[in-house]
Amino acid sequence: MKENLSNTQENELVAQAYDQYQNEINHSFKRKDLTSLITYTIDDIYSEEIDDAISIEIRGRECWIWVHVADVATVVKPGGILDKRAREKATSIYLSTRTIPLFQKAISNDLFSFRQGHTSLAMSIGILLDHDGLVIDYKLHKSIIKPRYSLTYEEADELIDLAPPEEEYLSMIHEILKTRQNWRIDQGAIILEQDQGKFIINNQNVEIRILETSSARSLISEAMILVGTIIANIGVNKNLAFPFRGQHSYPIHDKDLSNKYQHVAVRNTFIKTNITKSIVSAKPLKHFGLGLNSYVQATSPIRRYLDLLVQRQTYNFIDKLPLLSKEEIASEIDNAKPLLNEARAIWYEDQKVLQDDWFSKRQYSHQGLFLKWLNSTKKIALVYITQIAIEISAEVKNKINLLPGQTVSIRTQRNNDNPSKLKYFID
Repeated sequence: MKENLSNTQENELVAQAYDQYQNEINHSFKRKDLTSLITYTIDDIYSEEIDDAISIEIRGRECWIWVHVADVATVVKPGGILDKRAREKATSIYLSTRTIPLFQKAISNDLFSFRQGHTSLAMSIGILLDHDGLVIDYKLHKSIIKPRYSLTYEEADELIDLAPPEEEYLSMIHEILKTRQNWRIDQGAIILEQDQGKFIINNQNVEIRILETSSARSLISEAMILVGTIIANIGVNKNLAFPFRGQHSYPIHDKDLSNKYQHVAVRNTFIKTNITKSIVSAKPLKHFGLGLNSYVQATSPIRRYLDLLVQRQTYNFIDKLPLLSKEEIASEIDNAKPLLNEARAIWYEDQKVLQDDWFSKRQYSHQGLFLKWLNSTKKIALVYITQIAIEISAEVKNKINLLPGQTVSIRTQRNNDNPSKLKYFID
């Protein structure tokens, strides 16, 4: 049931959240003080919800990686207004003209988010890896941190690539986490990194922003997976219920896909078509796609309600409080599933509107790669437009045999039934 509050009540709700947060900082002697660590936040330039950060701590010959997750559970209590609202949404939704946040922007963007030079509450996980990337020790704390650097992915890439002597720590973190990724690959993990285009609105015009694969993006992705591994392993070893994510083994037998499919988008499409979908369960599951025995998503409690539940359950364990049962976690998973599906549909429709607008102003043939049949009977194909790194569906007009990776030409025309929409064709 939605809580309808007046503007005054809304302001009071935000003020209460700020008071709770500040009170916890004032009593931070109960927490691990990690403010002396050199801590980085790395995100896209337009990101407003900054819910993770990373540090390195050198102890003699040991290099500990610290990953910090924004502390949301301390303020958002079970059954409270903030909790109920977040549960009804399940996730933040990022649209072209607005964001539908899990919490009010004053809370998600300002209070919970990590900001450069500001003391913040965090859940911090310190990890020590061996030379092969295997976890040999970890530490888990409620903490306070103070990010020293707030970087875009581009700025972080520059520091990683150049590794200046006075700022070499980020490059060190990258090398350590690259070892971890290689360890996962040895366990059977499949890496599906590729450039990804996204339609945006800039000065009332539809444009393309291409998110390119990079060292910094790989670093952050691997750090987040590592935290999810540690938390999941705690759940397994201590019999804690979490919304575990898993994926069954996949029937891929071709060991030389890179040679068979020259373009990474074609290769990745083949893999994604042939592997099973990931599932969420209150019981631990192997995640073959990540090469892990167990895994949870735990690093985005500002943006995902199930991540908040993971943090809440972890805190219950740390503080020796009553734990959420498997039945309670399973119920929350069931509640979130349709909401997440609805959020994905809203995002897709928003992108489709921008896609039609962008192509309508470029009425010429576009080159792409045939990826696969979406519906072979109706001749509907999935195509990758290489110039803008976007996948679209298109109807094949002529009776032609297409193979994955084959170059095709795509044209558009107005939809007579709905002039605001386009139809896409391969001739």
